[in-house]
Amino acid sequence: MQDSANPDYLYACFLDISERNNHLAGQVDDLERRFTDLQESVGSVRTEFQAIKMGSTFTAIIERQGRELAELREQTGTLHQFELAYQGLTDKFEAAGQRVEALTAENKALGLSRDESARQVKELQSQIEKLESENEDMLLELKSADDEKQRLEGQADVLRGMITKNRELNGTQVDDNTIATSFMKLRDQIQGIALKLCSGKSDKDVLQDELSTPQSIYFAHWQGGSSQSQLRNRTRAAIFDMVYNMILRQECFGLENLGENSEVERGLMNFESAMNRMSQGHEDDVAEWRTQTMRCASFLQLESTMPGQTVGAIRHFFAPLWPQPPAEDKLHALVTQLCKDAFSLAMLLRSCKDVYRCEFPPPRSRLTEDTEPQERELRQEDMSDGLTDQDIAYNLSGMLVKYPKQDAEKRLVLVKAHVIVY
Repeated sequence: MQDSANPDYLYACFLDISERNNHLAGQVDDLERRFTDLQESVGSVRTEFQAIKMGSTFTAIIERQGRELAELREQTGTLHQFELAYQGLTDKFEAAGQRVEALTAENKALGLSRDESARQVKELQSQIEKLESENEDMLLELKSADDEKQRLEGQADVLRGMITKNRELNGTQVDDNTIATSFMKLRDQIQGIALKLCSGKSDKDVLQDELSTPQSIYFAHWQGGSSQSQLRNRTRAAIFDMVYNMILRQECFGLENLGENSEVERGLMNFESAMNRMSQGHEDDVAEWRTQTMRCASFLQLESTMPGQTVGAIRHFFAPLWPQPPAEDKLHALVTQLCKDAFSLAMLLRSCKDVYRCEFPPPRSRLTEDTEPQERELRQEDMSDGLTDQDIAYNLSGMLVKYPKQDAEKRLVLVKAHVIVY
């Protein structure tokens, strides 16, 4: 059964009532015409009756007129019923019209209410997104402030360690915990930068420009359906690799700005390299020369170009992900601070007679006590090679290893490597 509240159904009833009303009106007109004819017949009968009231046909005429009169009464009763039915249908039509008007007004009000609700929902979603963005920025700022606090505390520890009662030229002696804390801080800074780089980017965003081979290898992961967590891990690994290759592994003295074309810096690096190759049995003397040279170089207080060059390389590598101002300013500041801290740590380690190195476990090697698995890597290739979650897929960051000057064969892992496993 049709819903009586449906405007279409009510309109159909309205049309049916109108048609029936027109039909009844036609019948009424026909009955009125016939009634007029009967009245004329009655008048004619009366005249005829006066003329032939004395004749023998009077009885027959009376009977015929009686029958016609009965028919007229019957038709008059039918007409009255039609009038009553017409009045009822008219009342229903008016009620249906009023109901249609009420439903139309109600539907219009509901439409306005729905539009207003949709507008409010959109505004609330926009406010939620804004608050989430502000919350993320505040968390990063809080982390940056905490990192800065730790950096300053680390510098204070380093300075306290460098001030010793014995002022002989024996190189800088720094507590291993201070060095390990500085190294772990670099990892935390890289994690925050990776979070910034991987936020709000789609496949289309990062595949528009021509890419170098290393970039193509990295950005291939953006085409393979990787999760946000996997993309952040790949980004962390790429940033750490760049910082390691451009700063931490460099055997430099921080004198790039001294002399034409960095001739002093390159000369000292070549001299140290030659001594390391040819001074077997004189490792302590080489370490003494290195630490004293680093100490003397620090007297010049020259600003190295290495951190700035590394910042430029990182920005170029991640150009498809690099945000626009003002977010670009925050990210640039974070990367700049990372490279400066990495350079400070590298110079500190070069000033120690103990040897510190950043080492990496080989990919697809087994986990050891020197490694810490962080997450598992979902594999797309053939799984029949037997690799499990005990095998390393790739390194997020290397391990920090110390070789004491008293026993160069002794290997001490100060900070374990962070790795992704299968």
